[in-house]
Amino acid sequence: MFVAHQLNAYEINEYNVMADMISYPNADAYNKYLYRDFLTTQLYPNVASITRFNLLLQQNKIVTSVLTPQPTLSVEFPQMNNAYRTKYYAWSYVVENPYSAGNSILKINVNDASGKQNSEYKAGSTVALSEPVFIAKPNSSAEDDGVLIIRGLDVGSEKGLLVVVDAKTMTEIGRANVPILIPFGFHNKFFATDSL
Repeated sequence: MFVAHQLNAYEINEYNVMADMISYPNADAYNKYLYRDFLTTQLYPNVASITRFNLLLQQNKIVTSVLTPQPTLSVEFPQMNNAYRTKYYAWSYVVENPYSAGNSILKINVNDASGKQNSEYKAGSTVALSEPVFIAKPNSSAEDDGVLIIRGLDVGSEKGLLVVVDAKTMTEIGRANVPILIPFGFHNKFFATDSL
């Protein structure tokens, strides 16, 4: 098994830790494919799963379970409301078919493997969406009460764009087109000093 990105981890008690991650059966997704291939042939492997690792420390045992309705997806770059990091949570946002035109952002309830509460946002058949960033509404009480800021690339016009999506309903609120090509690049997280 190969793990590239962690979604969240939290303690149930001092002897039980949950860790949710994007996992692959091996490292082929990172060894065999090039960024160029993703954009031109949409070859991103359909092997990623959102896997929960239940670390049972007293028993010296790890139990795994898949958190999505289908055992494998083509997903990456998991995000969430950072106020719930290291805590019990419900919602994750992932890129389905990364780097591919016509891809989507999935909202996944990690506590309901049936997928009945999941939803999806698509920007259009020529738009390749990148990693979403969750921004909570001020004084929000619901975990998914906020917006997703998503950078995209319109492969038809070869121009960049920025999309704002309601994180609760997964509907587009607004879009800003950029007059130049902005390629996908490095990604990470920003934490304000007072949240560290």
